[in-house]
Amino acid sequence: MIVVVGRVQTDADRRDALVRIGQAVSKASREETGCISYRLYQDTELDNALVFVAPPDVKFHTIASTMDLAELSADQA
Repeated sequence: MIVVVGRVQTDADRRDALVRIGQAVSKASREETGCISYRLYQDTELDNALVFVAPPDVKFHTIASTMDLAELSADQA
């Protein structure tokens, strides 16, 4: 079995919207074949912190380079 834990921190103004979205995603995931459980929990130690416990949907991204906004010249912006 594989368990994925995702933590999301938001602010008080957007918390309710995040909970609604998280509940919709959880419900849809539980309907997928093979999904044993997918739940959204509130972290009791951090305000506005939510924890998703779910089956895996993991993506790996590779970044070739990083540049600060201040490094952009006027003609690149």
